[in-house]
Amino acid sequence: MGRKSDARERLLETAARLVPERGYHGVGVQELCNVAGIKPGSFYYLFPSKQQLVIAVLEKTWEDTRNYIFTPIQTSNLSPLEKIREFFMRTCHLHAHRSSEGKPVLGCTFAVLGGELATQDQVINRKVQEIFSLFTGYFEEWITQAYEDELIALPKERIPDTAKALLCYTEGVALIARIHNDAETFSRMAEGALRLANPKK
Repeated sequence: MGRKSDARERLLETAARLVPERGYHGVGVQELCNVAGIKPGSFYYLFPSKQQLVIAVLEKTWEDTRNYIFTPIQTSNLSPLEKIREFFMRTCHLHAHRSSEGKPVLGCTFAVLGGELATQDQVINRKVQEIFSLFTGYFEEWITQAYEDELIALPKERIPDTAKALLCYTEGVALIARIHNDAETFSRMAEGALRLANPKK
């Protein structure tokens, strides 16, 4: 049982590293098994399908994102607008750390896989939509708090759409960071994100 658990974790870690970098179709089951040091015949004993492995990658990536970015921000004493800025700064730090190890800036794993498979795999697409909904929920909470604290000049009825706009802005920044292999894109664009919430002068 111990070997099974270790093999599954190694395969998941390998997929979480290779699939966001090269895409769903850019890495096959054979290569994943080879890199993870697992016999190819064991793959379907560990995961029902490649699709389910990628679902596990998305869930693991969301858990890591929540633990490294959202939870520390939520438990901080930052103001709501500072939380938006801190989201970009922590994201920048995460990608800059990868760059310092000679690894490429990947942007957003959810958008990379969601964009690639949106018209091909509805199961994965639904998982990405679910995660984006959770993302938007944090943004909406922060914008709502900023509204209640009278920090922004934004009508209350526009808060949900503004949270969605912030998600779209975030994903656009992530795409540019990936294309240019530049983690600092996130820090440079943080102030632009705040302007979406229309802060008071």
